Amino acid sequence: MLARLGACLAALLLALLVSGCSHPAAREISMLPIPAGEGQDLGLGPGVRPLSSGPGYKGSPAWSSDGSRMAFTMDGYAIEQEDVGAGRESWRSTKDIGARQVEWLSGGSLVALDPEDKALYFIDARGDALQARKISERVLAFSPLPGRGSVIAALERGPSRSTLALSLGERLVTYAGVRVPGRISSVSVSPDGRLALLASAPPGETAASDIYAFDLQSRTLEKVAGLTNGLLVLGAPQWTARGVYFVAKSEAAPKRESPGLYGLYRIPPGKNRPELDPDVGRDFAASGIQISPDGSRLAVIGRLHPNSPANLYVLDLATGELRAATKNEGMEIKPGPGDLAWNPDGESIAIVARGVFSGPRVEDVPAEALLREFYNLYEVPLPTPEAGR
Repeated sequence: MLARLGACLAALLLALLVSGCSHPAAREISMLPIPAGEGQDLGLGPGVRPLSSGPGYKGSPAWSSDGSRMAFTMDGYAIEQEDVGAGRESWRSTKDIGARQVEWLSGGSLVALDPEDKALYFIDARGDALQARKISERVLAFSPLPGRGSVIAALERGPSRSTLALSLGERLVTYAGVRVPGRISSVSVSPDGRLALLASAPPGETAASDIYAFDLQSRTLEKVAGLTNGLLVLGAPQWTARGVYFVAKSEAAPKRESPGLYGLYRIPPGKNRPELDPDVGRDFAASGIQISPDGSRLAVIGRLHPNSPANLYVLDLATGELRAATKNEGMEIKPGPGDLAWNPDGESIAIVARGVFSGPRVEDVPAEALLREFYNLYEVPLPTPEAGR
């Protein structure tokens, strides 16, 4: 009897997966305890451990400033996981707010964005539940400011221009006179908190192909590059000492310059023309990048060539050395540009992955054992920079 109940529950969970773990209209959520046994083979390489479990379309992992808590989105909810990796049900959630991006502020609060309604929420992390309050509409993108309890946000100002705003408490105050041509699709802030990089679509276009830099101290806006050859920016550009890195999709670029649809590009300091980054190889297909907290390394989700499995890689910006951080064996690493996050200590990275789905099946096992079947968060340990040299 118990075996049949277990099989039925497993079948129900897999039915959720088949019907689409993408944004169901659920009124309640539940999360399974993380399976015990960090030594189990998760298909991503040695030392990788799960940070979440159970069904649901998870994404946008974000570490708290001390690395003890994790926030992420699941089916429109913003989730806070306490005692990261402890393996017990220690989590809280908001109501369904359509969240697709969530970030921590330095004071321990959360900020979440519903990109469909362009609504920005501040989330109080005190008490038994997360209380979300909408603070603004017409928000296109945002990024927290390192070491500060505030964010910089891009606001829609009609079809042909955008503007920027800074959060003061629980309200957004626009920067007077700052007008960005086109529609901003992403914002990222340099590790020192001085510059905000913006990807913007020109008026009349839908995909971002211009990159701007906004100096938060002088409040000046400068165009870094207007991309050519049909390059379209995917995700947020990243500011580094070696220039601006970004992922771009190009179906129009000549094959000799862009072998895959997605490439890792760099705009060297003092230049305004992007180039395929030679450190990753000309066949490398990228999907997401993020600069480390100290600015010395770039995390990259991608493939060494279009037919190889996706893995997490780390590019040492001082030496140009690219190292694989995962050893993918039958896992699907989620390729969203916001689906990776550095631990503040720089010693690990959170990614989102699930087992390669080969069709519906019934497993006569406890539901909490089905970790691989659903998108979940995983922590990937990294060797220290000194140990890798």
